[in-house]
This record gives sequence, structure tokens and C-alpha cells, in this order.
Amino acid sequence: MHSSTKKLTWLAGAAFALALVNAGPVRAQGYPTKPIRILVNTAPGGAVDATTRLVAQHLSEELKQSVFVENKPGGGGLLGIRTAKAAPPDGYTLLAVSSTITILPSIRKEPGYDPLKDFIPIGSMVRMPFVLVAPASLPYKGVQDVLAAAKASPGKINFASAGQGSTTHLAVAKLFKDAGQKATHVPYNGNGAAMADLLGGRVDLLFEQYGVALPHVKAGRLRMLGASTASRMDAAPDLPTVAEQGVPGYNYVVWNGLFAPTGTPGEAVQKLDEALRRVLAKKEVTDRIRSSGDEPLLMSARDFHNFVADEVVKMEKLVSDLQLSKD
Repeated sequence: MHSSTKKLTWLAGAAFALALVNAGPVRAQGYPTKPIRILVNTAPGGAVDATTRLVAQHLSEELKQSVFVENKPGGGGLLGIRTAKAAPPDGYTLLAVSSTITILPSIRKEPGYDPLKDFIPIGSMVRMPFVLVAPASLPYKGVQDVLAAAKASPGKINFASAGQGSTTHLAVAKLFKDAGQKATHVPYNGNGAAMADLLGGRVDLLFEQYGVALPHVKAGRLRMLGASTASRMDAAPDLPTVAEQGVPGYNYVVWNGLFAPTGTPGEAVQKLDEALRRVLAKKEVTDRIRSSGDEPLLMSARDFHNFVADEVVKMEKLVSDLQLSKD
């Protein structure tokens, strides 16, 4: 592990311990005593939204209290994060978000939050592999075909994403950089809009969740070209990885998790952490997660905090390597 990563992880761990000890003036007596709101920083129907609604349903059972989801899309994901940051740190407003929370500070000049200072990670939820998809009308049968076309006509191939600096942007940009080829980025306001244009044949490529892409593949509208994971996906063992197809070492996986504003009482964090881990240990929950091509990602609050600290360093390096300028 790089020395800067070690230092940040140590500092993050110390900050996490301090946050739990210094719960602040608000006590979580008998927590929870009223409904809990989970903010999702994306529109309804997306990957994070679907996972969060599944988890919220079971958290309600575990905590014996209503847990509801409220979508706060906007600002490329910033609105929901900033809203959660500004909420009272009492354990009754939480944030469900993907690894975007560790990317935006490297992409935006004024993100308005610090993922380590302004939030306490409660726990991870899922690990989300991507699949590279293209319209079935295009001649590409795999990643090697795409790279050959990119080499023949640099910049001619275009790829869609959920927006500048989004997880889907970084995934494809990293693929072409690692392969030493050039392509044109076409950003959208969310993967839903990007998918619509991909299906319409107006863009060539998109990294998407397996479960989202599968119905279009079965209908003959799209073709899966490769998996973003280091090894083949359990849900699609016959689909070669990007790394197997001419981009050695390529690996890009998104995660999502649950956060609380800094200052949230330690009792609340502990109860949420324990309840979340019980939920993710349920077979009916893990089966639902795996059916979409995702994988349960089970970590304690402390381990997740250190994981997020490592991700901040990794995303800073990736954004720098890709030479992406801040908006």
C-alpha cells in the first residue's frame, strides 16, 4: 500500500473512532424512535435506488421502525450528498450513494463536502460489476473488435456515460487509456438517458449494470462485449472480461453503501451497522442482489470507513491519470 494511502487510512480510522466517542449533544436514546429517511442521490430506478429500497425494506423489520427512501437527484449527484450533509446528525437522515461520493471531490472544483470529514460510513451494501454493451446493429462481437476499430480510426468511436466524472465515464475512459486507444466521450444526465441513445444507435458504447443491460440483450437490441471485473462474473460466466480481451490488468467495479452525517450518535451508528449486516446476511436479500449481477459487500462500519479512505486516494489517482479537468 502506498505511504499516502496508509497515512490517510490511519487518519480516517482515528477520525472514525473519535466520531463514535464524541457523539455530541444529541443522544440516540432508544434509537430509533421515529421513521428513518434514506436519501439517494440518483433518480428512481437506478442501481443504487433499487438496492437501497431492498435494504430499506429489511432494515424496517430489523429496527422495528419505518425506513423510507427519498430520491434527491441533481447536480451530477451533488444535491443528494449536500442535502444529507446538511441534515441534523441524529441518525434519522442517512445517505445511500455509490463510489461517486469518492470521485466528485476530484472532479468538481467546489463539491461542497468532504467524504471523510462530513460523513460517517455505516456500512457497504453491494459491489456492482459493469458490462460493456453496444447496439446489436454494430459489428462488434467483443472488446478486441472495438479496440481494432479505435486503432483504425482514432476518436471515431464514441461512448456514452452518466456524466462527466461519473463511474460509467471513468470505466470506459480507463479502458481506452489502458488500451492506448482514443474514443470520444458523450456525457449524459444519468445512465438512463445514455441507455436511451445507445438503444437508438446514436452512441456506440456504454458500461452498464448487468441486470439493466440483460433484458435489452435478450431482446436482441444490445450485445454484451465484456465484463469490467478482474475475473468472470458469476452471473455471466461465459462473458469474457475486458482484461481477457487485450487490456491486461483492467478491473473496474463500483460499490455502494450507507452513510450518516458526521456527529451522528455512536449508538445510532452501531445499531445501523449491526442491522445492515444482518440484512445483508439474509439469503433472500443476497439472492435478489445476485440475480441482478451484483454481489453483496459486507463490511463493518469501521472497515468500511477505511475502505472509503482508500477509495478516495485511488479515485484521485485515476482522475489524475485520465487527465480529467475539474468542472
